[in-house]
Amino acid sequence: MPGWVQLSFVREPNFFYGLGVQGKRNQVVVSIDDGRVVGMGCRCVRPTYVNGRKMDVGYLSGLRSLDHVRKKLGLARGYAFLKGLHSDQLTPVYLSTVMDGNHDARATLTSGRAGLPHYLDHGRYFTYAINLNRRRRHRSAGVAVRRGEEVGLDRLLGFLRDVGSRRQFFPALETADFGTDYLR
Repeated sequence: MPGWVQLSFVREPNFFYGLGVQGKRNQVVVSIDDGRVVGMGCRCVRPTYVNGRKMDVGYLSGLRSLDHVRKKLGLARGYAFLKGLHSDQLTPVYLSTVMDGNHDARATLTSGRAGLPHYLDHGRYFTYAINLNRRRRHRSAGVAVRRGEEVGLDRLLGFLRDVGSRRQFFPALETADFGTDYLR
């Protein structure tokens, strides 16, 4: 993806492994023109906290298309197809993220043209990258670091519920999620 930071999404060794961690219910929508895949997107639904309450929220992601398709009605047709999927009423609301600096995507998605859904801008979302190759250990005085299994799943989930319910769209995890594709 273009921008001041160039980003490449890779889901190796298997696309569906990466999809599994995005939600508990996932669907891939593919656009085909003349027998060729020309676009795609994903609809994922997962339980999160919204205003302190657990709620299933949809996430629309992975929107990709070939350049020549962007000038046509392919995007509008894709969203019309998603609207049909939405009739299952798994979620009342969806989130999407657009990389900062991707002005074309933002302008297209928020244009409202050709029946595209209405997007509300909820501000910037920051995420951090962690360099897993560095082995620096900083310990704060009085803080002990332990493996999760030493603490126990009930205590860990209790902590995540307490902290997560105070944050918008924080994942709402439960015991049954452990050992599944969702927490791969």
